[in-house]
Amino acid sequence: MSTAFLGCPEAGIPPLYRTQLQAATDESTELTRAYTGRPARAIRNRFVEEMADSDPLEFPLQASLVSPLWRLPNEAERVAFMPIWAGQAAPLASDLPAAQLIAKLVAEAQAVMGQRGST
Repeated sequence: MSTAFLGCPEAGIPPLYRTQLQAATDESTELTRAYTGRPARAIRNRFVEEMADSDPLEFPLQASLVSPLWRLPNEAERVAFMPIWAGQAAPLASDLPAAQLIAKLVAEAQAVMGQRGST
């Protein structure tokens, strides 16, 4: 659910992160231990793909090792190596303000609950 809020203007994510999130598809994410040593879901990029068969260091050592890559000066290089955390439903991230997104989610939930109650 939290990925939906990453698209909101209030989310303090960098423009590069926002662009990758907007381009995500249903098949874009995977669980990886490559960034921190712990499993987390991220949008697949060069780093995730190339580290898929390696054994990462234990948490938090892995993050200490790879975090300099997240600050590469070139955007194309940075997006290839930085973690872009996102859930499986990344394509559903919305650019609505958070208050509007919450209202929309509540309305959709109420509609579903109303449908269930009538069947």
